[in-house]
Amino acid sequence: MFQAILLAGPPGCGKSSQAHLLSQTFAIPHIDSSSLFAQTDEYTLSAKKRHADNRADARAGSADFFSDALATELLLHALTQASAPLVLLTGTHRTPQQVHLLRDVVKLVCVFNLTSSLSYEEQIAFLFARLNSANDRLRESDTDKKLFSVRFRRYLENDLPALALLPVETIVPVSYEDSFSQIQQLLVRKVEILLNK
Repeated sequence: MFQAILLAGPPGCGKSSQAHLLSQTFAIPHIDSSSLFAQTDEYTLSAKKRHADNRADARAGSADFFSDALATELLLHALTQASAPLVLLTGTHRTPQQVHLLRDVVKLVCVFNLTSSLSYEEQIAFLFARLNSANDRLRESDTDKKLFSVRFRRYLENDLPALALLPVETIVPVSYEDSFSQIQQLLVRKVEILLNK
């Protein structure tokens, strides 16, 4: 079974940036599960085609099942390619089915849940402003506040309930309202403790 530290949280809260720095600091591979679908290597293209064919052939069963299966297959492939005793995961597992499949193959050593006590509208404004001030490679959904709001709502409706299915003892809440360096220092201390256990 693979072992992983998961950084979870809404779009724009800094998961990938924090994971990148943790990966460099501790020499732990970082896998962004949300970017796996976009890869164009032979394995990914073949898996996408195979799952699309299965979906077209299946009379019963929903498209969601196959996207869950594909997401899990691509993550398993990335974990195997990383060939490390511990990895950092970002991206989100958007359905309960994906979380169940993930739990079958990955032991989550710790889940850092980047969260906030701000209201819904305040969170959108805060994350949108932070994302646009700190990043020069933005997607359209990052620069258009309406599209960003849709991503944030999708996180609340899909990702957050899926996160609730993870073992509670592994979840460490982290406020994304703190500065980037404060969050980084906290995560570094926590990961050092985990690695020295």
